[in-house]
Amino acid sequence: MVNTAVDRFEADGRADLVAQLVYELPALVLFKLLGIPESDVQKIKMWADSRLVLSFGRPSVEEQLVAAGHLADYWSYCLDLVQKRIADPQDDLPSDMLEMRAGDDSILEIQDVNNVVFGLLLAGHETTTNMSANAILSLLQNRESWEAIVADSGLIPNAAEECLRYRPSVVAWRRLAKTEVELSGATIPEGGRVLCFLPSGNRDEGHIENGEELDIHRKDARGHISFGFGRHFCLGAPLARFEFVVLLEELVKRLPTMRLVEDQDLMPVETVQFRGPQQLWVEWD
Repeated sequence: MVNTAVDRFEADGRADLVAQLVYELPALVLFKLLGIPESDVQKIKMWADSRLVLSFGRPSVEEQLVAAGHLADYWSYCLDLVQKRIADPQDDLPSDMLEMRAGDDSILEIQDVNNVVFGLLLAGHETTTNMSANAILSLLQNRESWEAIVADSGLIPNAAEECLRYRPSVVAWRRLAKTEVELSGATIPEGGRVLCFLPSGNRDEGHIENGEELDIHRKDARGHISFGFGRHFCLGAPLARFEFVVLLEELVKRLPTMRLVEDQDLMPVETVQFRGPQQLWVEWD
């Protein structure tokens, strides 16, 4: 799938890797798991973008109304997909969940299946899109790192972890204090809302040596909290890691001289909890 995408633009000598590669690719992978036709990718990406802006952005009243309509369409699509799998099971995750349920609400309710499909159709690709763009940007901004993985693809798995630590796609997440607690001299009351800034933890010099530097040879690169921690650890982390490693493996083979186009606008997506460039122009010889 990576090579199919690269085939479309390799001869051009330049590309926007967000629009032409990493925007659709994670969604297409997820669609294979959920049994969704590739023809629906643009529609679902649009709905997912609207949901992110509505939940975590600063939309105007008019934009909120449009996004709310998209969200209703998005939910209806998920309900319809589950109903289709009830009538005609396929080789996909919704069908597997329904088979496991076997009509028994004590195992799973239909609403549970609906919620999983709805959740995965957002979480399974938006974060991976931003993660991929962030990591490629980081490697190309640190040229020696890019050239190192071009020379030795065996460095890619650890480089991927270091990129996740250095510039995660989920920069903040919400928590609710169950009891009063003091952190770094600040008192958080019971019931207080907390926004945890994950990159700060990932660069904490008390735990990570030279945390502000990208080091693809870092021995403890996998010790980051970009996927959360403990019971809140990201369920899709193995898939995201696999996708990103494959992406880098193919890019260093196909476009080893790839470099950033100078003087481009790297404005990130406009939400409080997610970060990734809206475009990423590169060129190659």
